[in-house]
Amino acid sequence: MVSTESEASKELTPEEAFAILGDETRIAILQTLWRTCDTPIRFGALRQEVGHDDPGNFNYHLSKLTGQFVRKTEQGYELREAGKQVIRAVLAGTINRKPRIDSDVCDSKCPYCGAPVELQYVDERVLVRCTECPGIGGEEYPEGTYMRFAFPPAGIQDRTPEEIIEAAHAFYDAKVTPMMSGVCPECAGRVETTIDICHDHDSGDRGVCGACGFRNPIWADYSCGHCEYTRRCMIWFEILNHPGVVAFYYEHGLEETVPFSKLTWRNAPFISNVECELLETEPLRIRIKIPVDSEELRVTVNEAVEVVTLTRQSISERSQ
Repeated sequence: MVSTESEASKELTPEEAFAILGDETRIAILQTLWRTCDTPIRFGALRQEVGHDDPGNFNYHLSKLTGQFVRKTEQGYELREAGKQVIRAVLAGTINRKPRIDSDVCDSKCPYCGAPVELQYVDERVLVRCTECPGIGGEEYPEGTYMRFAFPPAGIQDRTPEEIIEAAHAFYDAKVTPMMSGVCPECAGRVETTIDICHDHDSGDRGVCGACGFRNPIWADYSCGHCEYTRRCMIWFEILNHPGVVAFYYEHGLEETVPFSKLTWRNAPFISNVECELLETEPLRIRIKIPVDSEELRVTVNEAVEVVTLTRQSISERSQ
């Protein structure tokens, strides 16, 4: 397809981009192009679809969008990827909706203790917490939290609380998985990985450390240097895609596709007893122990969370 414009001849600042979108006619143009996305649409037909009576004024607004959010071709006008992202944000409800679930105890159970869990949805964030145990910890989170992150309003529409939790699992994995490969899921920028280690970890009777406030002593923090999008997860999440780990879980009865829903009661036998320990600091070596049934998989990773060694042994040999 041949373009008849000089597309995006200069980069816009964020302020300029937001200013362009600050008009209801321009948003209506983007929404109309979204609905007619199968083929480009000519000026007259586009104006008629939008319902704008003044050709000159309509052309002014369309020209402001063209180049950055709209592409002009020989066949007519169509959305650029930036325009599609704007409409997707509207459809997701991120911009224009503020639904709320104050508290809902549901049938799902805590993967650590099996108690009922409570679902909340406030300020576009889903929060799942155990009603009895400390969850994964974190002093900045409510007691019992084991899941809390941004989740679009469309994700709670027409879903039961249990379905929302399942959808949140899938949404989280879709975000964090590319970050483990060094790619930001929001802007495709470069992602850096840092390892956060509690050197005085003692989980105590309740399972949460008094020093760091978390159940787990070692975490992987992912951060995009371009848009500053971040994610934090337990370091062993990243090795779950390794063939040796997949095979180990499969042989012990886990038949879900990878990545599987980790923090769920049905998969608790596979994740609730995973342990991590620091072996060396120079070079960094961390051992992850995955016990299932009578066998344990031991995985050693480096500072890039790359698998260095992988061995199996019986549970009776763990203390050796």
